[in-house]
Amino acid sequence: MKEQFDRDTKNLLKKNEETIAKLQGQHRVAMRELTADQDRLKQLLDPQKRECVCIKSKFERDKKNLLKKNDQHEAALRKVNEKHHREVSALKNEIKRLKALDQPKKAEDRCDQVKDENARLKQKITQLEAENASVKEYLDRAIVQAKKTAVKEDESRLRERLVHHEAEIKKMKSDMTDTLDSVRK
Repeated sequence: MKEQFDRDTKNLLKKNEETIAKLQGQHRVAMRELTADQDRLKQLLDPQKRECVCIKSKFERDKKNLLKKNDQHEAALRKVNEKHHREVSALKNEIKRLKALDQPKKAEDRCDQVKDENARLKQKITQLEAENASVKEYLDRAIVQAKKTAVKEDESRLRERLVHHEAEIKKMKSDMTDTLDSVRK
């Protein structure tokens, strides 16, 4: 009985030898293609990673520059405010002095000058505050833009393709093993 089984097995193997060789050849070709695809995907990922690092460093540099500009604007705004307060105090003292000298016309002229100067300084402060807000908005937009960069999307898409190819390789190996097992039986 065992001899009969061995003969049947040999006959089946001889009959299916061509099919087995063909399947093995297809498997080798598919493995080479999948390995080549995997290598291509890795080559695509490497520049993306480098580009991502470049974008991150550029973002950090831009963020640092914007924060520095913002600090400079705030310092300039503080200086203008201090100067404005000093000038207003000086002008108020001048008004008091002129009123004390009983020179109403001169005091009124000086008061008008003070008001004009005060309005000009307030306008300058408003302008600097607007510039400061603009810099802050630009920084916020830069942060949002860096977060939404397409590099991350490309990288995740390539990773999904890699996982898909690896799953195909496993499936082909499983099919090959099942086919060989069924042929041997």
